[in-house]
Amino acid sequence: MANLTYLGAFRLTGEAGVGRLDFSGASVAHRPPNGSNGTYGSIFMSVRTELGSQSQQDDVNIGEWEIPDTLDNTASGTGDALPTATQLQNIVRVESTTAGDNGTDTTSSLGHNIIGTMHVTSDDRLIVYHMPFYAGVTGEGWAVSTRTDKSVSIFSNAGNLSAGGSCFHTFGAPRDSAGLYISPVPTNYQSILGGTHVFGSGSSTASFDPRCSHGPALYTGNPNTFATGQLSLTQHLMYEDGYPLARAVPSPAHWKGTDTYTWDAYRQTQMIHYLSNFGDTSINENVDGNPCFLAYRNWIESAAPGSRVDWNTLAAPTGIINDYWAYTFSFVALGFIVPGTRTFLCMGHDSGMKFGGGYKFPLMTSATWTATGGQSEIDPDDVYTSAFWAYDMDDIIGATNAYDPFPYAYGQNPDPAPAWNRRDYPGSKAKSKDGFFDPTTNRVYITRAEVEVGSFSSHPVIEVYQV
Repeated sequence: MANLTYLGAFRLTGEAGVGRLDFSGASVAHRPPNGSNGTYGSIFMSVRTELGSQSQQDDVNIGEWEIPDTLDNTASGTGDALPTATQLQNIVRVESTTAGDNGTDTTSSLGHNIIGTMHVTSDDRLIVYHMPFYAGVTGEGWAVSTRTDKSVSIFSNAGNLSAGGSCFHTFGAPRDSAGLYISPVPTNYQSILGGTHVFGSGSSTASFDPRCSHGPALYTGNPNTFATGQLSLTQHLMYEDGYPLARAVPSPAHWKGTDTYTWDAYRQTQMIHYLSNFGDTSINENVDGNPCFLAYRNWIESAAPGSRVDWNTLAAPTGIINDYWAYTFSFVALGFIVPGTRTFLCMGHDSGMKFGGGYKFPLMTSATWTATGGQSEIDPDDVYTSAFWAYDMDDIIGATNAYDPFPYAYGQNPDPAPAWNRRDYPGSKAKSKDGFFDPTTNRVYITRAEVEVGSFSSHPVIEVYQV
């Protein structure tokens, strides 16, 4: 991480077409300079259909924006003062206008509502991998050749999105653990790894954990040959069920909530430690199917936030805690092999590393006992917006199993970019969603979603780093 320099950030402007920028930015792809899209090229970004929470699972729209020449490395908090990217192509819905491999599929007929990753090929085609948010526990995306609910749309001309694309099933390719980011492989590693590009993920943009890797993932292949939905990838790094990155930290034996993992998937060890500091003996109890911690509940409802006992005054845990990886808390927005080095660097975000978290329980800032809709850190300030995991490529190449390698460094970037406010979540910070690496300029781009812009907008902000 010491080799990365934060250059600044910019935001998007222009919403011509079918979508809105609010709550957008989950997927992004780079289109290199072609004489008509600026000095640094342009970006394609996934865009949501409409405002508000009703659109949170409808991401299958895309538009194109020119990367501005000027960046701002002083702004923080809100994105109001950031330079803006000019819209080049109207936002369109990813619908197929040409028959795919089964002759009928479109994103609508398939029920697809999110985009996993996108890529612009060397011949200027745009590949868009899309899938449903909910696909069942067995829905492993690209890995399941008998399923037809994960597909790829290919726009034969990235410069003309309005012409539509062709939709293909992704038979024969890996699971969703390869469906979040794509980055170029340096020339000296291409023959060793068997591909020109890295495909990977860390956690998932979709629901159900069997679809993703429980740690950073690295596959290799050649997206330029992706013409009919058939894509052969080679697995090098992937933490499957039963072999997570954090498997050295077992789940608390007395936890009776919804967790059936053998590892500390939600960092409950830390959370239970702090609850025990309250003298809570009700950890095994459930109310309405959710974990119920009576002392914690009494603490929440006894006083207004800000006037309670500070978590930092409680004794910290000793021994092993899970600061490696937690399901959906830990997230990789981009993984790429740093040119001229042996490092596979994964950049993203993490949370709950200090105080822990859980599944469907109240946040400490709540005024009443109202369970969250899913997993969450217990302290909303326990968020690390610039987390990283760095691997030695020699360890990955020489590993017996894809889940054997361990990062030689991980944690919070010691010199992160400024924190960005999330408008709809007061006090919390915007998390990274996706990114890409431009080998021509050695620039890294990371998107952050839901950044406060103005009084009513939650727009994506794109951070830029120099390698």
